[in-house]
Amino acid sequence: ATLREAASLTTAATGEVLPSVDPATVNLSQRVPAGVVLAVVPWNAPLVLAARATAIALAVGNTVVVRPSEEAPVAAGYLLADALHRAGLPPGVLNVASTSPGDGPPVVRHLLADPRVRRVVFIGSTAVGRRIAAVAGENLVPAVLELGGKNATVVCEDADLEAWVPRLAFASFANSGQVCMATDRIVVHAARFEELTDRLAAFADAMVVGDPREEGTELGPLVNAAAAASVTRLVDDAVAQGATLRSGGRPEGLYARPTVVTGLPRSALLSGQESFGPLVSVQAAADDAAAVELANEGPYGLVASVASADPGRAEALARRIRAGAVHVNGPSVGDEPHVPFGGLGASGYGRLGGAESVRTFTDQRTFYLHGRGPAAP
Repeated sequence: ATLREAASLTTAATGEVLPSVDPATVNLSQRVPAGVVLAVVPWNAPLVLAARATAIALAVGNTVVVRPSEEAPVAAGYLLADALHRAGLPPGVLNVASTSPGDGPPVVRHLLADPRVRRVVFIGSTAVGRRIAAVAGENLVPAVLELGGKNATVVCEDADLEAWVPRLAFASFANSGQVCMATDRIVVHAARFEELTDRLAAFADAMVVGDPREEGTELGPLVNAAAAASVTRLVDDAVAQGATLRSGGRPEGLYARPTVVTGLPRSALLSGQESFGPLVSVQAAADDAAAVELANEGPYGLVASVASADPGRAEALARRIRAGAVHVNGPSVGDEPHVPFGGLGASGYGRLGGAESVRTFTDQRTFYLHGRGPAAP
């Protein structure tokens, strides 16, 4: 779908003729390719995110250098490049620069210092995004940063919990929680707090964790030992600070069970840090205003979701939540290739998707064409 959307935009970098006070002058404003695009893409959805960062850039006339994650260099770089080259992309238009673990930062700095690189797209953590932004800023390279989030789903007291618990489990635990759009926090009206927590914990307990190649497996492993250690640290710290585990717990090896936490104090690491694992906290809110306040806590603003039997109420709440995208009566995990996507605050800046990508990957240039208009009387 991402590639088809890009194919539909090959003629989207257009321009317009603007009037002049001089009747003999024609003013022409055009969008032209920016140049070389550097796309630094992550491992968690490597093929689709590599396509998101490169396809429209190519469609509007740029060349691209993909720097894939060391954890997924084949899917995030070589698989996409091979497919596009077999489809007829000329040599040198899409390039892949993979690195050994730990060698990425100097390679990215070197590429950003090259004056031919005129755009950088980074999809990944906020900590690394800050460093990318600093280097890009030094070299005056415009950047698009899709960074982390601490995403909240607000559940109103009128929500159908039988329908919503599977959606919440999907939003919180898909890909073992290793999704930037994953729900990290559920904010539910106090009247339904215990019911929702009990239902979600029971659903999580029934999920099958194991080898993803086995039929029936619902959650596979975390990406590596460092990810497992991070999830362990977050769980241990939450419990040490007084939180209650309603399901799940510490990972066993690389396998982490879906974990539901209540009573999480603000001082706990999990309260403010993106888990990037199958961990979700449930908080109670007295009313809509309190729910919005909790949803807006912290510096992030990537995605959010609102659940209510009243669509008007859900939309009204959604407009009060500070996030780049808010799903109304749908799970937080999900986007479409033609729709602008990106965050606010510590979740980054810039947008990718459809016409926004066209603007991102082109420069606006103006030409004053003197003597091209009708002769003055």
